[in-house]
Amino acid sequence: MRPERVFELIEAYGADPAAWPEDERDAGREALAADPDAFEAAVAGAGALDAALGGLEVAEPPPGLAARILEAAPAPARPSFASRLKAFVAPGGRKWPAATAFASTLIGVTAGYGGMAAAATAQYEAEAALYAAFDTSYALSFDESDG
Repeated sequence: MRPERVFELIEAYGADPAAWPEDERDAGREALAADPDAFEAAVAGAGALDAALGGLEVAEPPPGLAARILEAAPAPARPSFASRLKAFVAPGGRKWPAATAFASTLIGVTAGYGGMAAAATAQYEAEAALYAAFDTSYALSFDESDG
């Protein structure tokens, strides 16, 4: 742990490492044990403040204070339809999920329509050639039999 962080912990939480955040407690104790002279003045100042604050008596809040505070608090505003739609389309403010969904849909529709149009054109040309072949053979056979 950096010495700067140990000084921050002492200043914020006091001289006793037991009062520090649990995830930083062991590393802080190791840093204090490794170089106690570096932190001696900070620990002494925080210890004096801890002792002064520890001797103070904390007054009990009046009954019903919490209920009065909650009643006086403003009610949360109901989000508008536009803001709910925006949160649905762009969760967390990220626009890429909506953009990729729109792009993939657009590509699929375009490719599907293009494929259908190409297939329809090919089928139309094949049918036209088939009908033309039948019409010609029918017309030729009719002319020969007449004549």
